[in-house]
Amino acid sequence: MSDKKQETMRSVAVTMYSDEVSSRPRGECSSAEDFSRPEKMILLAITGTQDRLPYPTRRVMLSIGVEVEMYEIPSSARARVFEMMYPFTPVPSLDETVYDLHEGKYFQVGEYEVLREGESNFLVSPYYAESGGTVLDWVTNYDDGKERQVTKFQVRDDGD
Repeated sequence: MSDKKQETMRSVAVTMYSDEVSSRPRGECSSAEDFSRPEKMILLAITGTQDRLPYPTRRVMLSIGVEVEMYEIPSSARARVFEMMYPFTPVPSLDETVYDLHEGKYFQVGEYEVLREGESNFLVSPYYAESGGTVLDWVTNYDDGKERQVTKFQVRDDGD
């Protein structure tokens, strides 16, 4: 593992367990940047900043009363965009059903949304506007059909 990857993994671990970052209740969020801040910081540590995607966006109102920018990804490009953006291995199929820990509901992976915030694109659940679930909050089923709160993933190594 490269030094850069090790440094990133350490940064992710620190961010995940930081009381300073994760202690603010969702109801106290006053901006789009505050909404799901710990998850977005972790994803940013893994993926870094990204260029805008070549798709139009729409404004979506969050449950905290502020607007965010979501991409309108055509169905013909959804598989390609998901494969490009999903930060872990294994990459689930778009037909797979996952559980959003924030919303407490199931959805098919292909229903994902992509949020544009600052200099980054974030893979989020279709319930993001209501409860803030990002790709980090998706729980998958194992072959035995039992849900688990923690799924072991590896950060994708795209040649760094």
